[in-house]
Amino acid sequence: MKNFCGFVFKGLTLASVLVFSGVSFAAETVPTQVKCVIGSPVDKTQVIVTQVLDVLKKDQQDIKDNFSKVENDISAILASSIDINKIADYVVPATLMQQATPEQRDAARAVLLKFFISSYSTAFKSFNENVSVTVYPMRAGLELKDTVQVNTAVLTDASGNPNSIIPVALVMTRDAQACQWKYVDFVVDNISAVSNVQSQIQAIKAKTLVELTEIIQKHNDAVAKGN
Repeated sequence: MKNFCGFVFKGLTLASVLVFSGVSFAAETVPTQVKCVIGSPVDKTQVIVTQVLDVLKKDQQDIKDNFSKVENDISAILASSIDINKIADYVVPATLMQQATPEQRDAARAVLLKFFISSYSTAFKSFNENVSVTVYPMRAGLELKDTVQVNTAVLTDASGNPNSIIPVALVMTRDAQACQWKYVDFVVDNISAVSNVQSQIQAIKAKTLVELTEIIQKHNDAVAKGN
C-alpha cells in the first residue's frame, strides 16, 4: 500500500499512471521497401511524461472541479501508446477471446483500454505543483531489444526525503507495424498493473466476451459519473 499525498492506492499511485521513419530504397528492379526506424523508448517516455505533467499543471482547477476533463486529456495522451492488444491477450481468458468475433474482440479491447487507464486515474487527484518525474537513461544497446524496461522515479515533494521518491518501471515493446514503442505494463512496489487488472477481470467470471465487455462498460460509465 502506498499513501500518496494522503490518498491510498493498492500499490499504485500517480507514479504508476505517469508514468506511455526512415526509408530504405532497394535497386530499381526490386520493389521499394519501407523500413520504419523507431526512436528511443526513453525519449518517448520523457515526451509523454512532459505532456502529462503539462496537462496536470494547466488543469489544476479542473482536477478539483471537473476531473472528467482531466481524465479525458490524459487518456488522449496515453491511449495510442498502450498496446491494448497484448494487454487484452494477457488479462482476458483465452477461451473468451477465441469464441468471440473480431468485432467483439475490438469492442472488448476498447472498453478494456478505458478501464485500464481510468482504474488508476484517481491518482491524478493527488497531483500538486511539487510533483516531478525523472526518466533514467538506458544502457547503450538495450533499445535494440524488442522488449525493454524504462526506469523512472516520481518525486512527490521537493524536500528530498527518500520516502517521497517512488520508483516506477515501465515495460515497453516494439510495435513495428505502428512504428513506435508501446507500453505493456508498469510496476510499482513489485506490483504489476496488468496483473492487477487481470485479477479483477478473472473475478468477474464472465461466460462470454460480450458479457465481460458489458460489465466493464458499466464500470467505466460509473467512473465517468464519479460513482
